[in-house]
Amino acid sequence: MDAIEYLDLLLKSLLLAGVYAAMAVGMTVVYGVMKIVNLAHAGFLMLGAYFALEMYERFHIDPVLGAVLALPVFFLFGMLIHKTLVRWLPKSDTPTLA
Repeated sequence: MDAIEYLDLLLKSLLLAGVYAAMAVGMTVVYGVMKIVNLAHAGFLMLGAYFALEMYERFHIDPVLGAVLALPVFFLFGMLIHKTLVRWLPKSDTPTLA
């Protein structure tokens, strides 16, 4: 491997670490506010990534623009999931990790 490939590997690993950090912060905020362990963040993140990939593969849209387009789509999808499924879950003051 030459220096360009090492630099590319370093950049990609830093970007992946940023994605993991964003997921961890999201889970921390949800647990801190609601005291519920919510593992759906990773699922929605992967759906958004696949959405951006499909936008690139099918319509040749830049992946960054595809990620920006995924934000409102999955925001509305998340609201739909909340209104149809999550809202009806029983409320409890007991933390899930206590």
